[in-house]
Amino acid sequence: MRLTSAVSHLRWILTALFLGTWAAGFFVPRLAHTPNVRSQQQIAKIQIMEFKGALEMFCSDTGRYPTEKCLHHILRCRYD
Repeated sequence: MRLTSAVSHLRWILTALFLGTWAAGFFVPRLAHTPNVRSQQQIAKIQIMEFKGALEMFCSDTGRYPTEKCLHHILRCRYD
Protein backbone atom coordinates (compact mmCIF):
# COMPACT_ATOMS: atom_id res chain seq x y z
CA MET A 1 0.00 0.00 0.00
CA ARG A 2 2.87 2.39 0.77
CA LEU A 3 4.52 1.85 -2.62
CA THR A 4 1.29 2.72 -4.42
CA SER A 5 0.97 5.90 -2.35
CA ALA A 6 4.57 6.89 -3.09
CA VAL A 7 4.07 6.34 -6.82
CA SER A 8 0.88 8.40 -6.71
CA HIS A 9 2.71 11.25 -4.96
CA LEU A 10 5.54 11.01 -7.45
CA ARG A 11 3.06 11.30 -10.33
CA TRP A 12 1.55 14.42 -8.80
CA ILE A 13 4.98 15.95 -8.24
CA LEU A 14 6.06 15.19 -11.82
CA THR A 15 2.79 16.57 -13.19
CA ALA A 16 3.16 19.76 -11.16
CA LEU A 17 6.78 20.09 -12.25
CA PHE A 18 5.82 19.61 -15.90
CA LEU A 19 2.99 22.14 -15.72
CA GLY A 20 5.20 24.65 -13.91
CA THR A 21 7.93 24.30 -16.50
CA TRP A 22 5.43 24.64 -19.33
CA ALA A 23 3.82 27.72 -17.75
CA ALA A 24 7.21 29.34 -17.18
CA GLY A 25 8.25 28.67 -20.76
CA PHE A 26 4.97 30.05 -22.05
CA PHE A 27 4.44 33.16 -19.91
CA VAL A 28 7.90 34.40 -18.94
CA PRO A 29 9.06 35.27 -22.49
CA ARG A 30 5.82 37.15 -23.11
CA LEU A 31 6.23 39.12 -19.90
CA ALA A 32 9.87 39.86 -20.67
CA HIS A 33 9.00 41.32 -24.08
CA THR A 34 6.02 43.38 -22.93
CA PRO A 35 6.91 46.95 -23.79
CA ASN A 36 7.03 49.36 -20.92
CA VAL A 37 4.68 52.15 -21.97
CA ARG A 38 6.17 54.69 -19.58
CA SER A 39 9.70 54.21 -20.95
CA GLN A 40 8.41 54.49 -24.53
CA GLN A 41 6.72 57.77 -23.61
CA GLN A 42 9.93 59.09 -22.08
CA ILE A 43 11.90 58.14 -25.18
CA ALA A 44 9.35 59.92 -27.39
CA LYS A 45 9.52 63.06 -25.24
CA ILE A 46 13.32 63.09 -25.44
CA GLN A 47 13.21 62.64 -29.23
CA ILE A 48 10.73 65.52 -29.55
CA MET A 49 12.94 67.77 -27.40
CA GLU A 50 15.98 66.84 -29.54
CA PHE A 51 14.06 67.59 -32.73
CA LYS A 52 12.84 70.91 -31.32
CA GLY A 53 16.41 71.82 -30.39
CA ALA A 54 17.65 70.88 -33.85
CA LEU A 55 14.96 73.07 -35.45
CA GLU A 56 15.87 76.01 -33.24
CA MET A 57 19.57 75.55 -34.03
CA PHE A 58 18.82 75.42 -37.76
CA CYS A 59 16.76 78.59 -37.43
CA SER A 60 19.46 80.41 -35.47
CA ASP A 61 22.11 79.37 -38.03
CA THR A 62 20.16 80.20 -41.18
CA GLY A 63 17.60 82.75 -39.99
CA ARG A 64 14.70 80.60 -41.18
CA TYR A 65 13.04 77.30 -40.49
CA PRO A 66 13.64 74.41 -42.89
CA THR A 67 11.20 73.79 -45.71
CA GLU A 68 9.05 70.67 -45.83
CA LYS A 69 11.34 69.12 -48.45
CA CYS A 70 14.39 69.77 -46.29
CA LEU A 71 12.66 68.34 -43.22
CA HIS A 72 11.66 65.23 -45.13
CA HIS A 73 15.25 64.70 -46.26
CA ILE A 74 16.66 65.26 -42.74
CA LEU A 75 14.19 62.84 -41.16
CA ARG A 76 14.74 60.23 -43.84
CA CYS A 77 18.52 60.37 -43.34
CA ARG A 78 18.18 60.37 -39.54
CA TYR A 79 15.80 57.42 -39.12
CA ASP A 80 16.65 55.15 -42.05
